[in-house]
Amino acid sequence: MSKQPDFRAMCEAAQNWYRFYEVPRHELSSQVLCNAAINLYNEGYRSVDDLATAGI
Repeated sequence: MSKQPDFRAMCEAAQNWYRFYEVPRHELSSQVLCNAAINLYNEGYRSVDDLATAGI
């Protein structure tokens, strides 16, 4: 049985990205960030810090 993805970690990483760059949330940028977080998660990044750092 495969482990479910940690969507909370991916969401928190995207929020950290917004805070780091101090930019307002926007639907298109949120889609891009979420897709990037999913791809990074699939590449083995699991913690919020790792996902946010790799996204930055």
